[in-house]
Amino acid sequence: MRLISIFCWVITTSASSVFQLNTTSYHSPDLVEATLHFTDESWAIAEPTPITYLSLPETNITIEALKSTISRILSHDDVFSESFLPILVLGGSSILSHDAEAYLNSLGCLTIHTAYSSDLMPGPYLIHPADTITKVYRLYWDHNFAFVESVTEGPNGTYLPVTGLASTDVYSTLSIAAVHKKRFTSKAYTGYPKRVVLPEELWPTINETSMPLYNAFITKLATFLDANVETINDNAGFNAYSKTTEGLASYIGLTYSNITNYNQYRLLGQPFQQGYIAKFGRAPYW
Repeated sequence: MRLISIFCWVITTSASSVFQLNTTSYHSPDLVEATLHFTDESWAIAEPTPITYLSLPETNITIEALKSTISRILSHDDVFSESFLPILVLGGSSILSHDAEAYLNSLGCLTIHTAYSSDLMPGPYLIHPADTITKVYRLYWDHNFAFVESVTEGPNGTYLPVTGLASTDVYSTLSIAAVHKKRFTSKAYTGYPKRVVLPEELWPTINETSMPLYNAFITKLATFLDANVETINDNAGFNAYSKTTEGLASYIGLTYSNITNYNQYRLLGQPFQQGYIAKFGRAPYW
């Protein structure tokens, strides 16, 4: 049997939960995905707890079917790991074979609960004291500052910013929330775009050394999303719409510099000036 040591802490606010399994950080927004109804009503949740939810079509789940399902999730999912397996919730009326149960124990599963059928997709979740289920996002630090805002899916097609303890580290680095994928199931995406759009102004890249890596990634991305790869000319579209000939780049550059300069002065320059005056009784050099 393989022994897995799991370190977990959960901090809950009014809007979300942030927790760690071993050294990996996760975020779970306060948006209920489902409410589970357990066949064992004596099981009670005292605090938000990470779980794995599985629902298989077989009535009697064999070790082969279980291994295949868990291996598929582990290989296709950015969030799920064996750290979620100490508590397993099995949806539906399926029964685990002795070999399947022994296999789960070898992965570190300590408790198995059964619940009535649910529309939940298999994967990692956070269960709350009222038996409600919320999504789990894995947090990746954006040390290259590639993102302006980190968001998660909200109700009715909206997106909500990641806030509080999950938003930034001590260096104001954003943490980008990645939700667990559903591609490992037989269902296809229904709400994602069917095109991967590449701007002609930036494609192909000037650095030809990086092109094989980009091409490989875009090919895999298009296959994963079942999408077509298309190129567009941003400048041509902008010129036709605005009836100009300068293209979009010059306007974007001007807008970026204006916003950046304004925010730098408002958030850095003015506080510095006010603090300088308060301490020395006169304005700094400007």
